[in-house]
Amino acid sequence: MKKIILFIITSFLFSQIVNSKVVSLYVSCKAPKGSLKTVKIDDIKYKQFSLKDKQKGNCSKDRMARSGAPYWERVELIQRGNINKKRINEITFKIKILEGMVEDRETFFQLENLNDERSYPSFMLKFDETFINIEYLKCIKCTSAKYLNLGVRSEQRTGYIKSTNYYNKWINFKIIMSKIDNKGMGNIKTFVDDKLIFDVEVFYIKNQRLKIKQDLYRPGHKYGKGSPGKINKTTTILYSPIELNSYK
Repeated sequence: MKKIILFIITSFLFSQIVNSKVVSLYVSCKAPKGSLKTVKIDDIKYKQFSLKDKQKGNCSKDRMARSGAPYWERVELIQRGNINKKRINEITFKIKILEGMVEDRETFFQLENLNDERSYPSFMLKFDETFINIEYLKCIKCTSAKYLNLGVRSEQRTGYIKSTNYYNKWINFKIIMSKIDNKGMGNIKTFVDDKLIFDVEVFYIKNQRLKIKQDLYRPGHKYGKGSPGKINKTTTILYSPIELNSYK
């Protein structure tokens, strides 16, 4: 039944397509040494993201203590241009986990709201201690970034998709975003290998640009006095080009 529903949705969307492209991305803040490479496979260029323990990101708040971590490890690319909020958008890509992806909150895809002063995600796709997971904004009355930071994000977890079961295998993702209404709400359906995994109502911050982030991003750990403390294992993934189709 789910395959039939997906086929109907895909067939309908295909008939309404108005724009199709590979998303152009650029390095948003300097990548840690050795964390970003281009790998060519069968004439297709893939990005290889890799983070070792203590590879702190170089974005503005990565060296600050926040969200339960003393600092954040990060390598990321961000979309040139913006997502059209008045269209239905279908985003497709695949990743291959070469090692790791077993630590806390290892994000690899984001939909980010941006203005000239700050940014904040509406949707994050990640593996959290090996389980596929999301974080998303679900508060329609949130009016300030300060309030958004107080924990209005919610999580859903599914127990049968684990990073350790996918080592050296391609994982195919499809994200279908509805049009965003005047209140800043929209629906996001996430498919893994054509199976519907998440179906959530998401809040977008009004009057801000919406962009795709392709990344590897996770909390760091502090070494304790007299002990080695917790160490993040190295995570390395291959990431395909991201395709974006927009529909009426």
